Amino acid sequence: MRTLLSPEKKPLFLFRQSSWMLLLATFSMVSLFAPELQAADPVKVSGANDFAEIYGRLVGWIKGDLGRTLSISFVLIGLAYGMARNSLIGFATGVGAAVGLQVTPTIINSIFGL
Repeated sequence: MRTLLSPEKKPLFLFRQSSWMLLLATFSMVSLFAPELQAADPVKVSGANDFAEIYGRLVGWIKGDLGRTLSISFVLIGLAYGMARNSLIGFATGVGAAVGLQVTPTIINSIFGL
């Protein structure tokens, strides 16, 4: 018996959906940072601190309320996934993603000496 999502043949709409999601994510990231990239004066650009403002904004988001909310969401989604699959792997993945999100700015600062 062949189902809609059988491994032999995947429906075409799954590939269309993933490409649209990727396009939407790319467009949203570009539209988020486009005003700051356009505001730079080409004559005054030194190259050293061109993206310092964007980096500071991202680190602020990760270390602020948005980062904490995402971390809690990762843990709760991992817990729900682990309960649905009757396994602790989902919970461990959620905790790992939450810890990774909170530690990422420290790791980047350690690597690049910022």
